[in-house]
Amino acid sequence: MKVEINKKLKAKGKNCYIKSNKHFINLLKYISLFSMFIITYHNCRNLIHLSSEINLVIRGSGNQSLLNDSFYIEPSEVFVNGILRDSCKMFCELENEENNVTLIFNTSIESCEIMFAELDNIIKIDLFNFDFSIVTSMAFMFKNLANLEKINFGNINTSSVIDMRGVFYNCTKLEILDLSNFDTSLVTTMEEMLYNCTNLISIDLSNLNTKKVQTMRRLIYNCSKLETLNLSSFDTFSVINMEAMFYKCSNLLSLDITNFNTKKVMNMRIIFYYCSKLE
Repeated sequence: MKVEINKKLKAKGKNCYIKSNKHFINLLKYISLFSMFIITYHNCRNLIHLSSEINLVIRGSGNQSLLNDSFYIEPSEVFVNGILRDSCKMFCELENEENNVTLIFNTSIESCEIMFAELDNIIKIDLFNFDFSIVTSMAFMFKNLANLEKINFGNINTSSVIDMRGVFYNCTKLEILDLSNFDTSLVTTMEEMLYNCTNLISIDLSNLNTKKVQTMRRLIYNCSKLETLNLSSFDTFSVINMEAMFYKCSNLLSLDITNFNTKKVMNMRIIFYYCSKLE
């Protein structure tokens, strides 16, 4: 009887061992699959960054700047009119009077501050395939682009941007700006964002989230061709400076700011200076 019980116990123990072993093997398989998923995910992210690109149309032959001298990252590859140019990074020798240039970056960019500032040779910028996901500053990104006619932002992701100071500062040839995909929920400064955009005839700001913005100083300064502005989404609870906010918007016919909260505003100096058509 004892021998039979011992046989049964041994068989049971063996079965338990086999089952445990199977569970352990299955667990290892799941861990292996999960690890492969993580590696694939990171590789996909890297591929996204590798394909991050900006397309420019540059007018003028000879040695031309592609990025501001002080910008901190060089592109990994530069294509001019579809041809890879190994010699080009921040500057390039261009042959044609009008050139299509593609800048490809293999690293994530955290700041676009002064990226194209002062480059009046650029007439068009396409950012449709550029990765903005971790960019925190766009300050003066397009400053003094005196010949810039068009910017395509595509499905731009600006959800990490904090600083939008002077983004379009003195872009005097821009006529239309589409900021409908801008996420400004973290932005704290919009100072001089549309400073001296004298040819701007159309812009819709109704989707901008300004809940955290503290300064709107010179925000829409000397945009002398604008006739209408939709500021219905503007939350000005945190704003402390509105100095010259609509300075010299001389063609502005009407402006609804009934929803503005100005309790914290300390400076409203010349806010409507020379808005001669406002009724």
